[in-house]
Amino acid sequence: MNNPLKKYSGSMKYFTITLLLAFFTQLSLSAQPVSGSNYDQLMASAELAESLSDYYNAAEYYELSYKEVRDLNVAFKIASLHTQLRNYVKAERWWARLVNRRSTRKVRNTFMPEARFDYAKALKMQGKYQDAIEHFQLYISESEDIARINLAKNQLAGAKMALEMDEEPGITVANAGKKVNSKYSEASPVLVNDNQLYFAGYKRDKLLVIDGKEEDVYSNIYMASKGEEGFTEAEPVAGGNLARDGYHLGNLTISPDGEKMFFTRATLNGNKLATSELYSSSMGANGWG
Repeated sequence: MNNPLKKYSGSMKYFTITLLLAFFTQLSLSAQPVSGSNYDQLMASAELAESLSDYYNAAEYYELSYKEVRDLNVAFKIASLHTQLRNYVKAERWWARLVNRRSTRKVRNTFMPEARFDYAKALKMQGKYQDAIEHFQLYISESEDIARINLAKNQLAGAKMALEMDEEPGITVANAGKKVNSKYSEASPVLVNDNQLYFAGYKRDKLLVIDGKEEDVYSNIYMASKGEEGFTEAEPVAGGNLARDGYHLGNLTISPDGEKMFFTRATLNGNKLATSELYSSSMGANGWG
């Protein structure tokens, strides 16, 4: 089947070449003011990526655009995209730019007080409950949006409850190590027989950039064995319904006896889910089938 990400590769080749030319032009003319054309090209790249639901690259191009022209509308785009991508560390920083920008006689910050609600949510999602409580309370006192005020009250109650909860004794959270974790995303971990860790992911050490140089990159299901010195290198699981090119495999779960696996096979349109179907695989003498 065709990979929907390929639609983007042709346009990205054009913009990659354009950006390289703009970069070297800037180096040679470093003493000159930045021209408007580079900003326009970056914004065009950002808007194209966003229209194709490629939110990772859209955020990156908007950030480059913001370095050229510090426009609050672009900062709002960046903050919203990082929130959508659940990158709450970056979302917090960009919402903070909007929250902390004071209105002047000439320029009014039209994103307040609503940006404070999203800023508080980003704080709460990182466990910064005391700061989140403060900003939810400020938002409730500032906003006139009744619906969002009610949402803020619910978020405030949740932050207060989390702040008062005791940590569960006897539980330690530790990183599984570089043989399991990569710089990209891993998800849906399942531990079987206390020594086999299954999970879904891309097992990549760099962000996937759709620039025409690499295609057909899909998430897969991996397994790593646990020994005395930690986990072995995670390897992709193959066989039966698992051996299907052109699909993203994920959302797995395994029966307690380790004999039955359930998972999804999905296709994407950019970063948006296009199709998703539930499959199963059984463990046999030769592995999963």
